[in-house]
Amino acid sequence: MATWYAIEKQLVPIQDHESLPQGAPVASVMTTKEFFGFVAPEYHDTVLSLVKVENTYLDAFPHCLIGSFAVPNKQDLLADPICFAFYLDKSHLFFLDDGTTCAGILGQIASFSAISDQTTAFCLFEFMRLLIKGDQSFLARMEDEMELVEEKIMGQKEQSANQVILNYRRRILKLDTYYQQLNDMASDLLENEDDQFTGTDLRYFAEIRQNTDRLVDRVHMLQEYSMQLRELYNTQLNLQQNNIMQFFTVVATLGTPLMLIAGWFGMNFSFIPGADSPYGFFGCMAASAVIFLLELLFLKRKGWL
Repeated sequence: MATWYAIEKQLVPIQDHESLPQGAPVASVMTTKEFFGFVAPEYHDTVLSLVKVENTYLDAFPHCLIGSFAVPNKQDLLADPICFAFYLDKSHLFFLDDGTTCAGILGQIASFSAISDQTTAFCLFEFMRLLIKGDQSFLARMEDEMELVEEKIMGQKEQSANQVILNYRRRILKLDTYYQQLNDMASDLLENEDDQFTGTDLRYFAEIRQNTDRLVDRVHMLQEYSMQLRELYNTQLNLQQNNIMQFFTVVATLGTPLMLIAGWFGMNFSFIPGADSPYGFFGCMAASAVIFLLELLFLKRKGWL
């Protein structure tokens, strides 16, 4: 069932919107089916297309605006966005929402002691402002999480860093798309086709554009940070591989002279010095040990160990 508010000095819940004077501004949350009873049939197809699409978008008509929101779910950014549409003219602001998002936000606006302007445009401004309220803090927390991932990569404690970084990149991309589209919507509102808004209304929407500009900049910074994390992970991975290769190289270097000595004595030539001596085996072991120690000293001096 539709929820109605009279736009007065504050949003006032009403039961019977038909009791209001003709042209009195109202805001409402309703389902798509309920909406069709209040607007001309030529707008029905546009509304249906916007309700189904997962985009934040605005369409301008001679006497009204119809748009949609696709708000990322901050609890799970990779899940489907929260989608709803709206219709705006000078005396009506209708939100088409089969969920509870729009009802909750209008309820917040209704809880304000007063609103600055008693217009549908100002009500839409407050709605958009509340949509992005706290998003800077949300992005700051995401940055803090990424810093923890960076520390784990540096300490080689993050075993699935590649998947974690990919997850952040996908989440940031979702936010970037949303804020860019919201910024485009604010710009379209500022174009003020058919002079539907007053100068005061335009100042409100300019504030939304400024706020979304800052959010877009912050998201781009996070995108660059995620790229740096990926490069850091690849650098650490290459370093680990180099350390492994260095270890095997050192082992091979230490073992090569010993294998050569073992190969000589393994040929069973009768003229090999010390082959017939009862102390030949011990002498061979002693020579191998001395060579091994000399190699160790040489490698340490060169800084290869």
